[in-house]
Amino acid sequence: MALADNGTITLVGSGSFPGTAWQRLSPLGGIEAGGFADRRQSYDASAAGVDAHGNVTALWMRGTNLVAGTLRAGARTWRVRVIANTGLYSPDVALAVSRGGDAAVAFRGRARGVRGPRFPSRAPTARVDRDIQALTYSAADSRWSRAVRLSATGVPATAPRVAIDGSGRATVAWAEGPNNGQGLTRIKAADGSSGSWSQAVTVSDPASDPIAPALAASDNGRATIAWTGCRGGSAGVYFSEKAGTEWSEPRVIG
Repeated sequence: MALADNGTITLVGSGSFPGTAWQRLSPLGGIEAGGFADRRQSYDASAAGVDAHGNVTALWMRGTNLVAGTLRAGARTWRVRVIANTGLYSPDVALAVSRGGDAAVAFRGRARGVRGPRFPSRAPTARVDRDIQALTYSAADSRWSRAVRLSATGVPATAPRVAIDGSGRATVAWAEGPNNGQGLTRIKAADGSSGSWSQAVTVSDPASDPIAPALAASDNGRATIAWTGCRGGSAGVYFSEKAGTEWSEPRVIG
């Protein structure tokens, strides 16, 4: 679902036909338009966002391909394209859209050239054959970048989150590590724009055994990551803030 500044709601999801359906609702509650955004066999429309002009961007899967659809404000026809192959049928995907129309996507995909565990169901968080990848969309060029791997090779990575500021600069955060008591887990973050990404940095204190990151960014370029951690047998919510390129020392809320 995407909510525009004028109150218009755009819903995107699986339809009765094997494809991705959409519907636009007016601020007064009426149905303005609808139909199929993608009539090819597609599913799992898991993310949508809208810019200040009412243009909607949504993501869904077509096999293992990640598809992005764009619907201009007031239009009825979607512009649809494959933007990445995740290697998975149901990857964990996150989308952020700026007020100016730039966008960023982060997803947990299949890591190339890395052999997974023999019994993955017994250790789902220890999937070393999964990684975090990200890509960006430039509203000025109407172009998506190539997907870039952000997480370390051969290290389990989960829970991708993405946010984007007013200048179109994106921040991606994720949890990296086994989270099984046999190794350290850290919250990592990287910044990017126009398909170019910074080297990932550690934001959390590994002693807190962090999980479940949440991420937000403001138009002026500030970003905040929060996560759940446990230290000394006591659970708490921690956070770190970024102004410029540096993240603050983690602090506990409360």
